[in-house]
Amino acid sequence: MYSKYKQKFLIVISFLVVLQFCSCQTGVENSPSPGIVRVMLRANPNDTYIINRSDTFHIFNPYYKETYFRLNIFQGAVFSGDKFAILYKNIKSYRQEDSVYNFAETNYTKEQMDTLVQHLLTGKSRLADLSADYKAHTIFESYVPPGHYNSLRFGVNASKDVRESRMICYNIYGVSIRIPLEVADSEELLKYLDVDFDVTADKVTQINVEIDLFKTVYRYRDSYRLDRKLRILNVEYF
Repeated sequence: MYSKYKQKFLIVISFLVVLQFCSCQTGVENSPSPGIVRVMLRANPNDTYIINRSDTFHIFNPYYKETYFRLNIFQGAVFSGDKFAILYKNIKSYRQEDSVYNFAETNYTKEQMDTLVQHLLTGKSRLADLSADYKAHTIFESYVPPGHYNSLRFGVNASKDVRESRMICYNIYGVSIRIPLEVADSEELLKYLDVDFDVTADKVTQINVEIDLFKTVYRYRDSYRLDRKLRILNVEYF
């Protein structure tokens, strides 16, 4: 008899907990057959250099593997009107987390970069005419309920680690520039991008986003700040 009452009591408590959990949700409702939203972020291929005083530092240098432009990405979400769905780093994640990426990383092999450097040294190519083959980073890949969405949001900032919040770039002769980066205190860290897209059950919706690198850096008194210029390139469906 006692076990029967105990079992009923546990069922009631479990129901109340589930009811309370459901009533607190403010996001898009869960679906038994979600789709996947993947967000890819890469640097603007035409943004390849920065001028400091009279010297030019750029991607096409013998030290390209030591070139860094690290940014911290966090708090992804997609919106459908007032409702939203949280984005996670990958489909195995169960909580949001900060992730630091080197957006100056390229897809060049050593041989390809050596050829580009030689062309610059011999005058066969001009820096202003070259575009970079930057690596695209998957910053979010998450299950999302099917439906129509109209906005993407995520945070962009310099890394909290001082060693990782530096832009490190070289010129063609191996001279380097190291710039600590920061976002102005008056700016919101979360960036909102208008983009219309659909999520279909068991399908992948990929949103391709582009960010300027060197063009976003500007001098403010004794520091360098980030302007964080982002744009939607396109939406792909798989």
